Amino acid sequence: MEYIINNDYLEVKISEGGAEIQSIKSKLSPNEYLWQGDPVIWNRRAPILFPIVGRLLGNSYKYQGNSFELSQHGFARDKQFAMAACGDQEVLLFLTEDDESLVNYPFKFVLFVNYSLEGSSLLVTYEVKNTDENEMYFSIGGHPGFNCPWEAGFEFEDYYLELELNEQPNNWLLEGPYQSGKYELAPFKDGKIFLTKSLFDNDALIFKNLQSKSISLVNAKNGHYIKMDFHNFPYFGLWSKKSCDKFICLEPWAGVADALNASGDLREKEGIIKLTSGESYRCSYRISVG
Repeated sequence: MEYIINNDYLEVKISEGGAEIQSIKSKLSPNEYLWQGDPVIWNRRAPILFPIVGRLLGNSYKYQGNSFELSQHGFARDKQFAMAACGDQEVLLFLTEDDESLVNYPFKFVLFVNYSLEGSSLLVTYEVKNTDENEMYFSIGGHPGFNCPWEAGFEFEDYYLELELNEQPNNWLLEGPYQSGKYELAPFKDGKIFLTKSLFDNDALIFKNLQSKSISLVNAKNGHYIKMDFHNFPYFGLWSKKSCDKFICLEPWAGVADALNASGDLREKEGIIKLTSGESYRCSYRISVG
């Protein structure tokens, strides 16, 4: 099932499948901002990453002496969520553990995903509640892809990324799907990166603890933008397919892929979040257009 929320500025469609955004359309122009999931290039649109972000070393982890398997980015993106509440400008979906998830993720939980419109912005809020008797460990993140260009008559190279602050953070390098432990200065100049088809030749750009708390994708020729605010996410990724000039993902993460030297113990995983029984964790990001 698909839910539609809208106001005077935006119409947003969300699927129960993965609680995934399916469309972010302007009500003031013909623009579709969200990547539409071309199966030839990348068939997803805005998957939710839970209970891990990125890849586990060997696609497995250890917990309390037992080994478990989890595929990249976890299972939430492939689960059917249920609706808790729905209105004209807001929808709340949720996911709980099931017999299948407990085989590879031995924790009981509720994951709430709330989408709400505020003017020309979409606020996305995640809340994870530990409903188990024991502590639980998890990571969570967003992975929305945006059309680039999203306006007719422009090219991928007409756009640039701009951080809130003029900083040049480290880009933590990947070796395959894992953190190599190495880094280099990200190719920001005066806080900006102009897009090129070669920007993602080495996969994603990964930042840790940015001073900036927002990033904008800007059309250099007319100033139109997609802005993402991510105040409570310690990691941030930028990604597109190698040599692709059709879309770009802006990814706020509370968690990150394993390093090559990871111990494999879930409790020791970089970026992992621990909740005691009954405790909740909440984080949110905002997509604004202009």
